Amino acid sequence: MKPNSARAEMLKHDQRLDKTGYFVRPRDLISRFVRAHHPPGGVSASTYVIAERMSFAALNPHSRPLKVGKNPLNKIEFRSPIFLLAALALLGANPARAADAKAIKIIFKQNFPSGSFDAPPPSGTAPAPGFGLAATRIFSPNGSLIASGDVSASTWPKWLTRFEIGISGSSNTSAVNAACAKFADTTESSTTDNCNFTTGSGTTGAIGCGAPNGLFRVSEFDCLQNTINDGNGGPSDGVYFRAIFDRSKLGSKENIQMIVEYVASAYNQAPALPKNCFVNGQVAPENCSDLTWKIYLKHTVSEIVQPLLPIIPPTQNFVNTGLSSSGASPQARQIILPIASDANLTVMQMSRIRSNLNVNNSSVQNACRASGTLPANSPLCTGLIINSISFYRM
Repeated sequence: MKPNSARAEMLKHDQRLDKTGYFVRPRDLISRFVRAHHPPGGVSASTYVIAERMSFAALNPHSRPLKVGKNPLNKIEFRSPIFLLAALALLGANPARAADAKAIKIIFKQNFPSGSFDAPPPSGTAPAPGFGLAATRIFSPNGSLIASGDVSASTWPKWLTRFEIGISGSSNTSAVNAACAKFADTTESSTTDNCNFTTGSGTTGAIGCGAPNGLFRVSEFDCLQNTINDGNGGPSDGVYFRAIFDRSKLGSKENIQMIVEYVASAYNQAPALPKNCFVNGQVAPENCSDLTWKIYLKHTVSEIVQPLLPIIPPTQNFVNTGLSSSGASPQARQIILPIASDANLTVMQMSRIRSNLNVNNSSVQNACRASGTLPANSPLCTGLIINSISFYRM
């Protein structure tokens, strides 16, 4: 059967369901949704089957049969939206066709049109809410552009009021060194000898440890050369990512799933006896880790609260192990932001807290600044390279 013929038969089946009012499985409703969002021209019947199976994987296995009616998807419980989005991508669909996208991605590049940010101020950003570098482009999870500008744009997802990041520099009194937190340039990305540590083959030698051109990164060796204040998730943090949600545009029972794609690298492994990682019985990774980042969920941008959770550590990439190059293992972390628990929670902030890297140690200097010059531009020695943060309404 030809693709278009197969699709015609499926649509006839759907029309019969609507006329007779049959009860159908949630899987059938999802399949109809998937078929309704593919572009004109049709796809193969086998592709439909794969997409339907993927969409079925998104469902709560305990969902009951539902009667066909208006907006049937509102009655279905999802176990994971990733499978449904993958099904739509398989069909060439754009989940952002709706007036307000349910899933969005911030891409941490400054170059247009493939990144969410324009060029930052040369002297960095002031450490205060509203003064960070704001995202000016929002993407769907498959990388297609949803909106440009700000929340006033017609296709901008109104439930995300603003997303901003802290850029280091002389204007950032909480993170003064311009090479600390910035977008990598071609000089950094093309350098092949700024670090010196064990490679995957087990030999030691000069190696490039900068970030790919255009990606946002934090190089701890550079951060620690000048004044950098410890973060606490508050309004004056110097290196941070902050999202502001408009709760009036979200359902009262909706939560947000956040997915962070990044590479985190450290010179030292976690201590074998991590007694210093606890204070009064509470986990305090900033006391024993080469770098620590935490996620906060707040009512206002000015509020200082206990962290929701630490995101770094853990760190999978280490230099001082004699095993492999740092930065070899990208990570993706999924975090549920439980905003449905409190109608006044509006702010997610991911902040750099502290680094315990000893930049005066000769071994650290040899590893993270092999050239002997500054800036070291060595986020893959100790630091963070971030690719994207995605938000899914759930």
